[in-house]
Amino acid sequence: MKKRFSNIAFLLVLIFVPVIATFGFSACSCSDKPDPAPPANVAVVTINRESASVPEYETITLAATAENTDEPITWTSSDESVATVDGGVVYGVKAGSAAITASAGGASATCAVTVTETINVPVIAFNGDISLEEGQIFSDEIKVKFNGEDVTDEATIEVAGAGETASVCTVQNDADGKVVFTAGKVGTAEFIVAVTARGIYVSKNVTVRVSEANVNVFPDGDEVTVTENGYAATLSTTTDNGKKTEIPLTFTAVKGDNVTEKANIAWDLSSPAYDPSVATVSGSGGEYVVRTAGAGKTKLVGAYVSGTKKIPVEIEVTVERTLKNLTIETVVEANGLATLPIHEAISETIVDVTLRGESVFDSTDGGVINLKKDRLPKKASELGPVSFVVSTENYDYVCETEMYSLVIGSKADLDAFAEAARANGDVKNTGVLDGYFVMDADVSYNGTFVSVTDTDEIYEAASKNGGGWMTGSAKYGFRGVFDGRGHNIEGLTVRARSNDSSSGGFVGYLNDAGVVKNVSFTDAGLYENSGFICSLGGGTVENVNITFAKIGVGNATKDLYHDSNNPRKMGAFFTFFATESATVRNCLVDAIGAEIHYEINAARSETNVCLGTGAKNTDNFVVITDVARIASESGATTTALSYEEIASNESVRSAFEEFDKSFWQIAGNMLLPKSVAGKIDLTANIAFADVPPVLYGGNEAKIVADTRYAYVTAAKLPEGVTFANGILTVGETAESGSVTLTVTSLLNGSTATATISTVKARKVTVNHARTDIEKRAEEIDLSFAGEYLGDSAEVFLGSVKIGGGAVTNGKVPFDGSKFGNETGEKTLTVYSETGGTVNCFDMKIRAVTMIIRSASDLDTVRIGQRNIDAKESIGGLYVLGNDIDLGGVKIGSNLNYSADTVPVYESDFGFVGTFEGGDHTISNFTVGKGGLFGHVGKGAVISGFKVKNVTYSGDYLTALFGVTVSDATIDNIGISVANYYADAGSAAGIIASRYMKNCTISGVEIKAETCDVDSIFGWSVTNNKFVGVTTAIVKSFGRLGYLDDGKTQEIKSLENVTVTLSQR
Repeated sequence: MKKRFSNIAFLLVLIFVPVIATFGFSACSCSDKPDPAPPANVAVVTINRESASVPEYETITLAATAENTDEPITWTSSDESVATVDGGVVYGVKAGSAAITASAGGASATCAVTVTETINVPVIAFNGDISLEEGQIFSDEIKVKFNGEDVTDEATIEVAGAGETASVCTVQNDADGKVVFTAGKVGTAEFIVAVTARGIYVSKNVTVRVSEANVNVFPDGDEVTVTENGYAATLSTTTDNGKKTEIPLTFTAVKGDNVTEKANIAWDLSSPAYDPSVATVSGSGGEYVVRTAGAGKTKLVGAYVSGTKKIPVEIEVTVERTLKNLTIETVVEANGLATLPIHEAISETIVDVTLRGESVFDSTDGGVINLKKDRLPKKASELGPVSFVVSTENYDYVCETEMYSLVIGSKADLDAFAEAARANGDVKNTGVLDGYFVMDADVSYNGTFVSVTDTDEIYEAASKNGGGWMTGSAKYGFRGVFDGRGHNIEGLTVRARSNDSSSGGFVGYLNDAGVVKNVSFTDAGLYENSGFICSLGGGTVENVNITFAKIGVGNATKDLYHDSNNPRKMGAFFTFFATESATVRNCLVDAIGAEIHYEINAARSETNVCLGTGAKNTDNFVVITDVARIASESGATTTALSYEEIASNESVRSAFEEFDKSFWQIAGNMLLPKSVAGKIDLTANIAFADVPPVLYGGNEAKIVADTRYAYVTAAKLPEGVTFANGILTVGETAESGSVTLTVTSLLNGSTATATISTVKARKVTVNHARTDIEKRAEEIDLSFAGEYLGDSAEVFLGSVKIGGGAVTNGKVPFDGSKFGNETGEKTLTVYSETGGTVNCFDMKIRAVTMIIRSASDLDTVRIGQRNIDAKESIGGLYVLGNDIDLGGVKIGSNLNYSADTVPVYESDFGFVGTFEGGDHTISNFTVGKGGLFGHVGKGAVISGFKVKNVTYSGDYLTALFGVTVSDATIDNIGISVANYYADAGSAAGIIASRYMKNCTISGVEIKAETCDVDSIFGWSVTNNKFVGVTTAIVKSFGRLGYLDDGKTQEIKSLENVTVTLSQR
């Protein structure tokens, strides 16, 4: 039995008709006989159906047509309590029957409609499970649907409680017709929703669950903020700049309508999240204070207690060090010392240094911070201006500075640049070189610079990384930056790294992202097959000056005569191959007076020189050379064939005006890098540097000014005298006379003149033996000339006067240093007057670096510690001038090696010159570590002498010639060993100690009849060629050497090597 509660229920009353009647009628008037045809022009109405059926509360649609009338069709129902009709739509009201009639123009038609009882029931749409907190209100509208139709307005709805519910929840309706549930105490209340619609009764149970009200606790004020992770507060380590080291903290608790201010919080000071070394919280009675203790992060953890509930309270506190901005002028070198100077404003102990959020701090040492080098950036894109954050207890010092891979100010720095760029990109494995390198001083290099990389190396790396080495400038090569910052590098000669047929350059291969800029090279040199900066790739070369002294050394040019391949041309930039991104901008190449070894493939009319560039993208690029063919193929936007042309050619000077004046300077008529111009007195009057007062027939003289940037012109020349490209030549048949020369400064237009007398000379032939002349020679013996030698004589090497003066005992003063680095066969020309006739005769000599005559002279060919540290080999031609008895001294060097400095295992390091023994003997000495030469490298030739009574000391790495002997020729050497103390652990050998590889050995005889020898040739003996018979007589021996450094296989025999045991 249903129990009703009038005090908590409401009733919606609809008009309801309880009586249902059933009616029956004929659907349409019709008989068994067919209807007669209607008269003409009489209206006729027809319905598409004679009878139909429809359930209660549903509809069907009838269709009617009218003929011979314009009146609209009207619809009627015979009993609207059963069925209604509107425009042919019939609605079933209640079960029964009704006639539906359509009329128009006085005519009509009917359809018998039967309304059947419905099979549907009402549906109550309302939430049956409601959850509320104490005091909370829920309101919603009850909806009633019948067969999908909203019948709420015609339904009777009642809501009543089931049981004692008033203390838990009450219910009532509001002015909007919604049911309102109001929560009381904690508990559960059951309600019934009763609905009567269209005569059908349904009901639904509704459960209301009331729970204890939530308590919300929140901090007061604006010191604590809301973040996505909860509450947070920020303090500072100091009060500088208005920062706070403490803040007050109070809370408000809200439970329903109850509000508690200064709510008491029970703080958990033992929570693992709470770090009192960062911040502390203290106080009572709902009033608290948070104070700074040190930089970092901590969490204040507590709870507010309300009844049985504990509401957690958490605030993340960040204590920030006070920021101070500093500027540090000293540049940090990521690949160098990796140190950061400590700014004078920093007084507290440094606890950390970060870069872009990562700690790079290692230690402090005096006034500098040592940074962790392995954590510093390697890529050029990550270098340049940077901000280090130096942290102390209370401050974060944001130190603005610059960081580069290396700062270059010396020859050693340039060598280190190459190694750093290679390491930064791991070129062997990736084909990439990287880093940001800047110069802070001019560098006097005066030596051969091995390319940072070259085509052979990139080819090998590309084969590991998908190929495309030649066109892959987006992937391979130097992608870093080399910024000379306006400085000059003097005397740098570039050669390829792998071999002389490979193509290299200063950086060798330039990546699309690579940049070489703002640098000048003077007195520059270049080997064949290479470009001075790069031979191929993409990227940008900008504001680069190259003043060449020598281009090519006489090596073959790869593919010059190969019709299907590009020749490996030599020149400045991208001379072998340039990709689409290769760009040359604001560059000057000056080869006036340079020695150029070029050749022409006549079949395809192509030379081996591209002095400028093969790049398509050029902007303000000038090439100056006195070789017209080379100028025409240079790829420059502007060319000139002489300094004189620059002075007279407006188009060249106009091109100079377009250059970047931050790097370049126009001095008079010449464009110069500011670093070069700064070393020249631009206002000084021009003068000749060295003009001979007399020039003899059959001789020539190079006429030079006291500055490079000048040009010389000659007045009318006597017959038989010519002047071209700075060379004044007096023919053998030229009569005596004079020549007037004028030199003009390109820098300021000043001029100077000089007159040279030309003297006819008689050419005579004097037979003599070839003489070795060393660089340190200060006199030369001409006594062989006899009758053709007068009181004085002058000696020339080509156009250079190399000796001359009064003849004393057949000798005249001589300056062997003018040979420079050149050695080998030469012809000197000597002029001397006798009886009023000037005689001219040739003297055949061989220029040698030194004639070895003593123990101290031998020291000059030995690699020492200085050579290792500076990575400097020893070259030249050395001749043993006599037997040398060393009197029992120990020969060798105390060599120390480190990972940063050791080049000794590179084949081209060491003694790389020629040592000719002249069949002399070096005797009576003990050999130690490194022996006579220390290290012997690629191209060395050691030949023609004997070693007698030598003792091997037993020191680690003891050998006669060197620790390593690589790619050398050893010929006609006799070695007589008195004592041999080396054992199996000393890595010693008769010839080499650690390595002997890729050598050609012939005519070597070793006699050690009383000695037990460990390794005859050295520790690791690989890929050597023995030509002719090499013999060794020993008491016993362990091996000729090992096949590799790992001692995996002993070598007991070699072709053309005979070892005899003396005991047999």
